[in-house]
Amino acid sequence: MKIELLKEFIRRIWNAGDVEGATVYYFAGDRITGHWQIADRLSIFQQLRQASAGRNKDK
Repeated sequence: MKIELLKEFIRRIWNAGDVEGATVYYFAGDRITGHWQIADRLSIFQQLRQASAGRNKDK
């Protein structure tokens, strides 16, 4: 049996903030056989720190 492996790349931006990332899907025929994701974790961390600092000022 020969399986042809295809890769599909999807870029996304999350709704909660400006966080860029990508998901790569692996296909065999018409089925997804795997995937991996990557996100800009530094931007996520910086946005969480800014949000936390804003809440602490109100207290």
